Amino acid sequence: MGQIITIGFASGALLGLLAIGIVLVYKASRVLNFAQAEIGNFATYIAWFLIIDFGLPWAVGGFLALAAAGAIGFVFERFIVRPMLNGPKLAIAVATLGLMSLLGFIESEWEPRFIRPPISGRGPEIFGIFVSPTRLLAFFSAIALGAALYWFVKRTTFGLGLLASAHDPVAVRLMGIRMKHLSLFTWVTASLLGGLAGLLALSATGNFGAFSMTFSFLVPALAAALLGGMTSLPGAFAGGMLIGVLQTALSFNFGSIPGVEQLGAFAVLIAVLVLRPQGLFGKVA
Repeated sequence: MGQIITIGFASGALLGLLAIGIVLVYKASRVLNFAQAEIGNFATYIAWFLIIDFGLPWAVGGFLALAAAGAIGFVFERFIVRPMLNGPKLAIAVATLGLMSLLGFIESEWEPRFIRPPISGRGPEIFGIFVSPTRLLAFFSAIALGAALYWFVKRTTFGLGLLASAHDPVAVRLMGIRMKHLSLFTWVTASLLGGLAGLLALSATGNFGAFSMTFSFLVPALAAALLGGMTSLPGAFAGGMLIGVLQTALSFNFGSIPGVEQLGAFAVLIAVLVLRPQGLFGKVA
């Protein structure tokens, strides 16, 4: 059980980052961003290209890949989302599916290879297993970033305007905050969270190309966001930790069944939608 919790928390923290990005966009615009995980996956391709082909250090390649993820969010919001702000929300959600397909097509042109993690060596022993330093870095980075974002949203005028933008845009304008600025901040931040989750996953495993974040992370991240509550940032992160532990437990006990981890996440997704649509920490709209 200790091993399941340890490994589950390490992977669940990354799911939590993706779930926070999904919830952030949903709270601000009531739109589900289906490209969240694919942006993270694309960032890993950019990092691999810069580190392997150009020989850049991990820190430089990772930073540039993260900047590319933020640029994707900027361009998508400025030229796709903004013209649709006053239109149906479903149209924006469909546009995110188009973005996901476009990034996936670009990635198909690159051949994956192994990449050395930024920190080598054996980490501390926890519950009988050795946790690599990169996994610890990913875990604590995810927690620190999630906490900082939560503080910003709850303690600043701009953050409070973001929370209120979907419910009372008139009040947001009276606060002196432009809705266009809120929309841009939301999509860029969500893209950065997706990119960071992808880079942390890549740095923790080094096994580039062995996983696709869209297929391995999107459904679990959606399940985490729904489990925690689509209106709660801490709930989304907690949901990610719970889904991470669940998937690890399924892998330990039923690892011979292909796709058992995704099946478990999908079962949670359906169960939450049927039994408690507002999630564990969310509020009834």
